[in-house]
Amino acid sequence: MAFLAYDPAKLGFLLMMLCCFLSTTCSVRVPPANFVFGDSLVDAGNNNYITTFSKANHVPNGIDFPGHEPTGRYTNGRTIVDILGNSYCLSGQALGLMEFTPPFLAPSTAGDVVLKGVNYASGGAGILNKTGYIFRLYRLDARKLVVVNVGPIGCTPYLREVYPSATGDNCVDFPNQLARRYNGRLRDLVAELNTNLEGAVLVYADVYRIVTEIIRDHGSYGFQVADSACCFVNGRYGGFIPCGPSSAVCADRSKYVFWDPYHPSDAANVVIAERLLGGGLDDISPMNVRQLVDARGSDPP
Repeated sequence: MAFLAYDPAKLGFLLMMLCCFLSTTCSVRVPPANFVFGDSLVDAGNNNYITTFSKANHVPNGIDFPGHEPTGRYTNGRTIVDILGNSYCLSGQALGLMEFTPPFLAPSTAGDVVLKGVNYASGGAGILNKTGYIFRLYRLDARKLVVVNVGPIGCTPYLREVYPSATGDNCVDFPNQLARRYNGRLRDLVAELNTNLEGAVLVYADVYRIVTEIIRDHGSYGFQVADSACCFVNGRYGGFIPCGPSSAVCADRSKYVFWDPYHPSDAANVVIAERLLGGGLDDISPMNVRQLVDARGSDPP
């Protein structure tokens, strides 16, 4: 399974996340290996080990993660991939992985550990052709792919802050128009690849729709704030400065859709993951993640 998603906060980068669950010929169902490629939406700590200004290994990031300390994840708790894969999440209905998929650059990610999956995601990663080949995956025997579209980037605290036209419940329309235009072509590409890649099953996940619905009807999901960052320094929406040690943190993180100017909170990631895992055809088609993992596809040639 492959999972393509894009950082809703960075219009100029339109970043990609991929989760690849490799096919198995075993007759007994076992938890799939989980390989993650992407940006800060799913980085589990790779940027801790490289020279970059894009890092999240400082407080208050990770305040709600097990251990209550920063891990390099750009949120207060878990990423969507953490929630989808880990066995204790979502009332035991996730994919059955017993541990979080480790970052590739961590010294402990070696030996048999890699057979269970590796997280290659890095905050600031790009979507140039050289970094985004799906075939970087098909030829390596990935057969089940979830392709996640671009979210409503004009609704993030950062772009609300940058564009004065964003007032009240209004998102910034132009970035969202670009996202919708891109998503239409992405959906066509998924259909084309389903036809041309023998034995592969690609699923199109409409995160744009899911996140838009969460923001629009946030009260029904238990949220109180859908336009501002929980971790903030200044600005109308806390969107100017990334989350860091000098930031203030909201009292109840579970009430905020956004953790920082760019990234969803743990609570929002749970809602998104639930919809991808067990949602209907309006959320993810032609099947959801649970159905995709259970489906018996063709073995690699």
